[in-house]
Amino acid sequence: MSTTLQMSALVVGGSMVGAALALGLAQQGKKVAVLEPNFTTEWHADNRFDLRISAVTADNIKFLDQLQAWARIESCRANPFFQLSVCDRTEQWLDIGNAASPTPLGYMIENEVLQYALYQEMAAHKLITLIPGKLAELDAENGIARLSDSVIEEVQFDFVFGCDGSQSRVRSALGIGTTGRSYNHACLLCNVKTKQSIPPATWEKFNRHEIHALLPLDDQHACLIVYADRKDISHWQEQHLLQEVLSERFNERVGPFEIQSSGSFPLQRQSALRYQIWSSATGIRAALFGDAAHTIHPLAGQGVNLGFRDVAQFLSLVAKHDLSAKTFARYEQLRKLDNEIMAHAMEAIGWGMRSEGAFVRSLRSVAIQALQKLPKAKDALALYASRTWK
Repeated sequence: MSTTLQMSALVVGGSMVGAALALGLAQQGKKVAVLEPNFTTEWHADNRFDLRISAVTADNIKFLDQLQAWARIESCRANPFFQLSVCDRTEQWLDIGNAASPTPLGYMIENEVLQYALYQEMAAHKLITLIPGKLAELDAENGIARLSDSVIEEVQFDFVFGCDGSQSRVRSALGIGTTGRSYNHACLLCNVKTKQSIPPATWEKFNRHEIHALLPLDDQHACLIVYADRKDISHWQEQHLLQEVLSERFNERVGPFEIQSSGSFPLQRQSALRYQIWSSATGIRAALFGDAAHTIHPLAGQGVNLGFRDVAQFLSLVAKHDLSAKTFARYEQLRKLDNEIMAHAMEAIGWGMRSEGAFVRSLRSVAIQALQKLPKAKDALALYASRTWK
């Protein structure tokens, strides 16, 4: 095999967002190479649930169907949820959607399932070349990527797309800086098996210093989540206190359970200063997607949804204006605004639901009570939550 490959586009990062981008570009007739060190080439129905779960909303289910990947995902493992509930620290609940509705707000899908299904679609597409390996060096001006841990040493390209996560090597090589901050909190994830049935509803409960959430995985499996101070979570893990800590926080709503797997990660917000570069002077044609462009608090499970929306927006523009300067600039304008609004909204919701201030507390109480009594308002919230209405 030749050690040099020439392609129209190089996608660096072939996980969920990168795979979706590659499939969409290939559907529009572009020859695409996808570089990824760890393709998910296998998945089995008897696998334990992956700790990484995405609450994929209805608009992105439609997008995955357009990529011809949804049928494969659904045939693996995908659990619909019909209701989203939030609770403030005074025990006032707001329910969005209806557990008895025939139309789900979205689906809980393991990242491993998404990666596997999208990999299978890419492997079957004649315009996509999959390259196991790592990016060693990126010369974007000359359209050359040098690889390591790969049978291919070099890829020559016209366009390069960074879909390689929050520590993006593509973003760094392009010299694109970031802004952001740490939340000084971590996310504790525990997949559990319950004795009682789990309804097809997800919920989040806000306390002064913590947020508790549940993602339903099937009738007797769920992912229990605690957002808390990093030091607290580290202490619970080191002292083997997870069963005790989670039972105290979740038993009232889910009953007894057995922890099957657990993990944690730090929470931070990060935004690339630019989402794209199109330079006539240097010849660079590059764009960032998903976590390479933005990360936010995972409060409402918006991470991969925002990444898929990046890709869907970009592909829509490519269909109208091809891979052009107009497409790149318009993509950055539209998606940067939407992602920043979502990031600020998540922080505002978290602050508002936990606030101790008398005025905020009173306003929150009135708003929750009013929304609970206004079915049309709750229906509108449900449509927005599923992004079938914008």
